[in-house]
Amino acid sequence: MKITSWLDFWTTNSTIWYNNWAVSKLINLSDWKQETRTVLLADTEEMEFVVGNEAIKRYISWSVWRLLQSPKSFLNSKEEVKTILIWKQYSLTEIISIIIKDFKDKLESISWNEIENVLLWRPVNFHDDNKDLDLLEFQLEPLAAAKTYQSTFEKWQEETVIIADLWWWTSDFSLLNITSDTMEVIWNNWVYIGWNSFDKKLSYDFFCDFLWKWTYQRSVWKELELPTTFFHTLSDWKKIHELWDKKTRLSIWELYSQAIDKVKFWRIAEISSNPLLWYEYFEMVEKTKKELSKKENYNWKFDMFKNPFDFEISRILFEELIKEEIYKIIRTINELLNQAWIKIDNIDKIFLTGWSSFLPIVQREIEKLLWNWKIIDNERFSSIWYWLTLESYERFK
Repeated sequence: MKITSWLDFWTTNSTIWYNNWAVSKLINLSDWKQETRTVLLADTEEMEFVVGNEAIKRYISWSVWRLLQSPKSFLNSKEEVKTILIWKQYSLTEIISIIIKDFKDKLESISWNEIENVLLWRPVNFHDDNKDLDLLEFQLEPLAAAKTYQSTFEKWQEETVIIADLWWWTSDFSLLNITSDTMEVIWNNWVYIGWNSFDKKLSYDFFCDFLWKWTYQRSVWKELELPTTFFHTLSDWKKIHELWDKKTRLSIWELYSQAIDKVKFWRIAEISSNPLLWYEYFEMVEKTKKELSKKENYNWKFDMFKNPFDFEISRILFEELIKEEIYKIIRTINELLNQAWIKIDNIDKIFLTGWSSFLPIVQREIEKLLWNWKIIDNERFSSIWYWLTLESYERFK
């Protein structure tokens, strides 16, 4: 039997599932984890490229090498993207092909088969401005989740359903009429808010206060607030590498002599000088968000700094920080219904999938729209993965 697979090429992380005799399997893309960071390291000493979590480990051990993060985020650029790696110019397409080739090799080493076909998933909108790019033949993420839900239907069962796909970078919504053997797409909608958006808010509005955000520097005439540009950079996975730029590091150290609170200042200086610290910092921010999805309060000690600090944060505060993003998600659902001229009372179910659906505030706000018994969320991860694996088998068998 031909082995088929599907690739989840996220901006931040990537995973691969494959179908082996109609059994869905998720492979390890790194030695210790099934998902891996979507990054590429250009090792000028060994003259080779390294992909994923292994690339980050090697970069931390010797940070003079070039690390490219989230190349997918440049795909919607109107200009041709090129850069120099290991003394040769590479286009964005070539860079992404190196990463995907690495994933393919890992999958073939596990499946003992050559992979000839792959199904890529995509959000409802692939590009904000260019509608032609939406003509690409990919499977929409919410529809894969919808088909999983459809597989549970009894014969002659019929429902009008919202599929809410709340993942890393976007929240995608599809309004469908589903029976046991048919599926009609009534309307699609989306918003550029996802799991990573909450990391950015948590980092910038909470953790950066422990660094040197809102502190001051001495000038000849008065005290001035230090610039916050560095914190916007620190809080965005796609931009964080800019902190290691030579010019940026010099700017940070030049401000050190003028900074009043040198204890806080030293922490951001450490991060700009040590890639290990930014990686641990970013992981801790994400861990805090996950813990607050399960607990009312979370406390920890950031002891990786020379000047460590303790922090405690409540779920109430976290939800206050992200309330604007949550409001936009709920507003998008309402816009979906308005655009389709359907009242909320006529919705039978809403099917939740994706990381962001774990946030209690998301559950509560959706319950305000519909009765809680209308919310289906027992397949938050496997709904999309399960069906895309089977669909890849059906398409390419």
